[in-house]
Amino acid sequence: MKKKKNIFMLTIMSIILVIYIIGMTILNIKFIRYINPSPITYVSIAWEIDLPKPDKMEIIYGRGSAEGEDLEIWQYNEEEIKDIINNSSFKKIDEQNKEFVLQKINSYYDGARPEEEKLFDENIDVECLVVEENYFAFNTDKSNEASWILLILDYKTGKLYYFVNVY
Repeated sequence: MKKKKNIFMLTIMSIILVIYIIGMTILNIKFIRYINPSPITYVSIAWEIDLPKPDKMEIIYGRGSAEGEDLEIWQYNEEEIKDIINNSSFKKIDEQNKEFVLQKINSYYDGARPEEEKLFDENIDVECLVVEENYFAFNTDKSNEASWILLILDYKTGKLYYFVNVY
């Protein structure tokens, strides 16, 4: 009789454990979807540019939400690159907008601190970046035109260069 009672208790506990595991899995999936809606975006809503989560992100320098410049390089796979190119915020670099992109990069560079200039020089080749096969997106903060974001997608390498200027 005692052996039957132990088997019964073990069966009940196993069923409870299975229900618990299934319940936690369902809750966890809902929780993940709530926190990370698809597509996962990394660019602040203030910039009004939605991007998929990069496969790899390298922060060259940045101050988070403080005033100053941020420079990051994000790596994307081929499918994500196509999504970015199809994003209405991105335009192909051409003869008409090339000077605008260069002017923004130069003003960004001029506002950098000496240690940031060094990191910029080590990680960015402007001549290779501002070419006609690449794409860019630009937006300003609606409440402060001096604050802006410039994204340049290097189509060949799958790297997105993230320049943020906040003042």
